[in-house]
Amino acid sequence: AAYRERERERLYGQWQGAAANALEVVRGYFDARDLIMPPKLRVRFLPLAPYYQGLGDDAFEVIHRGPCMLAPILNADGRFSGLHYTWLDLSQANGKAVILHPSTGEILPSKKVRGTKAGGFIHLSGDPLTATTQISGEGIETTLALYTSMTRTRRATAHILFRAAIDLGNLAGRAIETVRHPTAKTDKGRPVRIPGDVPDMASPAMPVPEQIDELILLGDGDSDRVTTTLALVRAGRRHAREGRAIRCPMAPDGEDFDSWRRK
Repeated sequence: AAYRERERERLYGQWQGAAANALEVVRGYFDARDLIMPPKLRVRFLPLAPYYQGLGDDAFEVIHRGPCMLAPILNADGRFSGLHYTWLDLSQANGKAVILHPSTGEILPSKKVRGTKAGGFIHLSGDPLTATTQISGEGIETTLALYTSMTRTRRATAHILFRAAIDLGNLAGRAIETVRHPTAKTDKGRPVRIPGDVPDMASPAMPVPEQIDELILLGDGDSDRVTTTLALVRAGRRHAREGRAIRCPMAPDGEDFDSWRRK
């Protein structure tokens, strides 16, 4: 707990030191993704953010420095708990930096999370005190795909909370047990076991305010569909309340909502 609090303070210091107004590169990133940036989106910018890669034995090195969008991770009480990083390169078609492992040449994720993400979320738009609908996907871009489509078709969004869950595991929380995957096998030919559809209610997950009477959970189709489907069912069961409608639309196989919308 002491380590997490020190890390939270370090990350908050980095957030405070990042540019809150010089967001031209960030806007360029959203333009490259054909996404509308909500007017009160809380993101900041670092021109030379370090990208650390583990070397083993708790050793790390900086393998990349470059423009980076920072988004704060908040816990259920709205308290800062970590940072979500997206390294940017506007010369790329999707606006994201291509970061290569210095030894293997492997393409590494252009996004990282530091701090505590379990039980947290990234707020994108909406008033948590008055909203009656919540729309959430795994990532910022997936969730903003719905915000963008609704804004462009002039659908009302003032009553909607748009929140990113950061990843599928945090969208749904843990399962009380694993189940056999119907088709996937291990190297030894045994069925792969994946989290089931019954939530472990003692585990943390993305929060949903009590007054929300419509919850829409977005399922990307660019990862294993069985795992994603079970996670959405698990999330729906976790957040089920009397009078609350829950919908879990899925993007087509091989697509996330962002890429599908742009087609």
